[in-house]
Amino acid sequence: MNLKIRDSSMVYADTYISISTIIDNIGRTKMLRKDGTYTFYRIQHFQKGEKDEKWVYSDLGFFCKNFDFKVDPYRSFTAIGECWQEIGEYGCYDLSNSLQFLKQISESCPNSQFRLVKIHITQATNVEKEYMKKARWKVESKYETKEELYKFYKENGTDPEDFDIGEFNNVEISVIRENDKLGSKSYGWNSMDKIILFNDSNFNPEATNKDIEWCKQVAEAFCNALNEKEL
Repeated sequence: MNLKIRDSSMVYADTYISISTIIDNIGRTKMLRKDGTYTFYRIQHFQKGEKDEKWVYSDLGFFCKNFDFKVDPYRSFTAIGECWQEIGEYGCYDLSNSLQFLKQISESCPNSQFRLVKIHITQATNVEKEYMKKARWKVESKYETKEELYKFYKENGTDPEDFDIGEFNNVEISVIRENDKLGSKSYGWNSMDKIILFNDSNFNPEATNKDIEWCKQVAEAFCNALNEKEL
């Protein structure tokens, strides 16, 4: 049986469940962590209430209090399992492991009725139109000269000769988005909005102003190329 469901995010999700296990439709409003096609298995239990009876997805934490969540087959169905880690769904990709877990939980809770459900989901997200234009790139240069560090140490009662101080220290020359305030304040961290091109590892203790200026020119050329292509 092929149940095609349209969720609130306007993304289609196709769910395939064998006729022998289907009782009611599965509505989906939750997005997967990433696009793709996935098949996984989940445990349901039969819930008998005063007014209705239905199959629902099991609260495994309730039924598996005496199980070790770090050991399969239970492990695969928890938040440390591959399915949750990859797509954000509690379930298991492996049928053999799932059947073993169904047997285990059924024997552990003989007064409850369980079943295994196979779910097949395809999610595809397409950008129809993007209104927010990304901020432009700029060059940012950070470093401390030998004179600046000597002055700092002396003012704080420390002998600068105790430290290995080069001509340029704590160097970071990067291209960064103009609106990346956090990246501008941080040191040593690359991100999608901050690309570090040069740091202390590129400079020896005898580096000169000419070396620093050359690095800035390289960064400026890279920055201009990014802005030109609107990347």
